Amino acid sequence: NSLAASGVKVSLVLGTAEGPFLSYISKSVHINNLSVPRFMSKLWTIWRLGKYLKRLRPQTIMSSLDVPNIQLVIAAKLFRYKGVVAISQRAMVVSVYKKFFCLHRWLYFTAMGLTYSHADLIICNSLAAADELCSLFGIVRERVISIYNSVDIKQINALAKVKLEDSWLDKNKLPLIVSLGNITHLKDKTTLIKAISIVNVKRKVRLAILGSN
Repeated sequence: NSLAASGVKVSLVLGTAEGPFLSYISKSVHINNLSVPRFMSKLWTIWRLGKYLKRLRPQTIMSSLDVPNIQLVIAAKLFRYKGVVAISQRAMVVSVYKKFFCLHRWLYFTAMGLTYSHADLIICNSLAAADELCSLFGIVRERVISIYNSVDIKQINALAKVKLEDSWLDKNKLPLIVSLGNITHLKDKTTLIKAISIVNVKRKVRLAILGSN
């Protein structure tokens, strides 16, 4: 949205254009719906994405998350895309896949190892994630950069002024600590709960965990 507002021509390519977040997309962003059937989404997305690249020839295309990253690199190679291919890795790879079955983990690692090195640019959200990718897949460090997650201060300040009406929040005035994010093993909510119990020995506080898995 910010890029589009600054005058950059932005298109959002989606396998299936549906879901609650569509309402957040600016009218300045053009949505390209590949309309991929769910039952064959992974392979068919590569074909339709490749056709999109061949037809419209964008100057730069970027993806995020492991499967879309793999799909984009394959599509770009198959359809001889000449623009810049940028992929974004949003988490530590080993931590994400350590609880997967061995075959499942091997398939993902192999696919990432074969494709990621062909991207022109890889963006990670931490230095540790960047170093891990280079170590795991032998990627040249100069092609990997770190850009930390952005924070929309303007929106945060605006939402902070909105009054919340909730019986649990209103029942006492104890300090409230809020944890927001996916409830997965990567976020380690267990350690957070243990830490709050230690804090409560000296000072009473409340904890609210918001998220989904």
